[in-house]
Amino acid sequence: MEVTMSEPVGYRRDSQDDHPPALYKGYKSTVLRSPKRPPIKINHTLTEITGPLFGHGKLQPGEDDLSIENGEEAQGQRIFVSGRVLDEDGRPVPRTLIEIWQCNAAGRYRHPIDQHPAPLDPNFVGQGRVVTSDEGEYKFTTIKPGAYPW
Repeated sequence: MEVTMSEPVGYRRDSQDDHPPALYKGYKSTVLRSPKRPPIKINHTLTEITGPLFGHGKLQPGEDDLSIENGEEAQGQRIFVSGRVLDEDGRPVPRTLIEIWQCNAAGRYRHPIDQHPAPLDPNFVGQGRVVTSDEGEYKFTTIKPGAYPW
C-alpha cells in the first residue's frame, strides 16, 4: 500500500458560542472556579496542524488483523471494529494512522506491567495499525476483549 502525504489541513478554532459560559451564577462552584480574565489566544504550532508522522510506509500487511498471529487464530469471539475519522466540520480525514491496543479474551494485556493472573494468548498481540481510506474509513479484525479487572 502506497501512502502519500497530503497538504496540511488547518483547524478551525471553536467559537466561544460553542461552549457553555464558564461563569454561571446559579451554579456556586463556577463562581470560585471560573476564569477571571479573558482567554489568551495561542496560535497552533506546526505539529498541531500537521500531526506527528508515524512512518505510514512501514505498515505491514495484516496489521489491521489482531485475530491471527503467526498463522494461528487468537482465542475468543472474532469482531470487527470500524469507523470514520472526521474533522470538526464533518469532512473525512484521509491517510490518517489509527492505532489500537486492547486486552485479550481473558482481559489481559501483553505488557510487563499487566500482572493479573489471567492467561496470555500466544496468538494475540493486542495492537494493530491501519491508515484511513480516502473517505476516512478504517476497519480492524480482532477478538472481543475480556473484562479487565480494574
